[in-house]
Amino acid sequence: MKPKVIVAMSLVVAGVMTYLMFSGLDEDFYHFPWELFAGFGMMSWLIREGLKLVRDVKRDVKKEFEK
Repeated sequence: MKPKVIVAMSLVVAGVMTYLMFSGLDEDFYHFPWELFAGFGMMSWLIREGLKLVRDVKRDVKKEFEK
């Protein structure tokens, strides 16, 4: 788990540095895709919450069958 956090943080830092380097230039030349990263973040959160819900429902169904 720890190596994944290090990789994610280094990618974020690299993206922010790239944005800061090119932000002084013409806006049409470079546009950092914040919408793309926000979309990935929201999608990963939805998938994680959905998997938690499925796991809880599966556990409840298993308990009902055991009774």
